[in-house]
Amino acid sequence: MVTPFDPGLQNERTALAWTRTGLALLVAVLLASRITVGELGVVTVIFTIFTLPLAVNVLVSAGRRYRISRRALESATLLPDARSSNVGLRRARHDSPHRNGHAD
Repeated sequence: MVTPFDPGLQNERTALAWTRTGLALLVAVLLASRITVGELGVVTVIFTIFTLPLAVNVLVSAGRRYRISRRALESATLLPDARSSNVGLRRARHDSPHRNGHAD
């Protein structure tokens, strides 16, 4: 069975990297809020209210992007933001000497 993409887990590594980034951002926001709440009070609460959703968005987007990319790779369709990544695959199929069942 021929797979349409390299099974080298690049998509998984990228998703894990973004998940780590989101978790680090989440921890940094919560830690900064905890440390500064005594001195800055309301400013810390406002900071947390605006930055916490950004950290959560990074986590949610990483998961969503992974699922979309995985489906695209499994079905050999274009990736959402990397339209040129499957061009080589399609060109190789088109230029194959055996595409019509016989070599020229």
